[in-house]
Order: sequence, then structure tokens, then C-alpha cells
Amino acid sequence: MTVKASSLTKISEVQKRIFAQTRQFLAQRGQTITGSYSHLPTLFFSASAHDVEEKLQQLSIPVFEEETLSDETIGFALQQHLGQGM
Repeated sequence: MTVKASSLTKISEVQKRIFAQTRQFLAQRGQTITGSYSHLPTLFFSASAHDVEEKLQQLSIPVFEEETLSDETIGFALQQHLGQGM
């Protein structure tokens, strides 16, 4: 998941949401977070880094804005990343 953020505070807020949803996602499956890799890989970049966003778009990597990133989008990403084979 790639998130464009305006500040370190916003990165922290989004990261906390992702971790909370990851715990909930795994708990529903009778699993827990047991290691540093048992979470949704997330790339954060500064909203002012327009070249980064352009490169990601060229690679067909979706970019989500901190303010519009929905719980449903995070849930879908969790299903894609952690739902298979766990």
C-alpha cells in the first residue's frame, strides 16, 4: 500500500490505523501478529514529492491520499496481502 502524506503526524496516524486493522483482520482468523513482517507493507512519501507519485503511477502502483484512505481500502489490501495462505 502506498500513501501520500503531508506530515510525520499523518504518517503516524495512518500507520496506527493500518496496524489496528491488521490486528483485527488476523484476530478474526484466529491469528496474531508474531513478527515484524506480519503487517501490511506500506510505503509513505511526502505529498510534495511529485516525482515519486509520477514514478509510482508509471509503475501502475496505486497511491492513496492520507485523508481519503478508507477502512475498506485497507481491508481489501489486507485480504490481498495476508488473506492468502495464512
